[in-house]
Amino acid sequence: VLNSLELPKDAGTQAEWLYLQGLVKEAENQTQQAAAFYQQSIAKNPFFQEAHYRLAMVAIRLGNNTQALNELDWVLMRRPDD
Repeated sequence: VLNSLELPKDAGTQAEWLYLQGLVKEAENQTQQAAAFYQQSIAKNPFFQEAHYRLAMVAIRLGNNTQALNELDWVLMRRPDD
């Protein structure tokens, strides 16, 4: 359903849209594609914490442990109480 929608023009909304695409791909077990959407989302909004966290989770599944640790470190530095 989301694939038929056009990418919004606003960067913040684009980041959300790309993040949602990542969630869809992750739910479909298309982990590599999910990672690509999360990376694109972060490129649009570098402070999008949920996208960093989801990228870390898919990086673990892809065996990209260094990337996963970097993303988790980024999230924890901004949300130390979570």
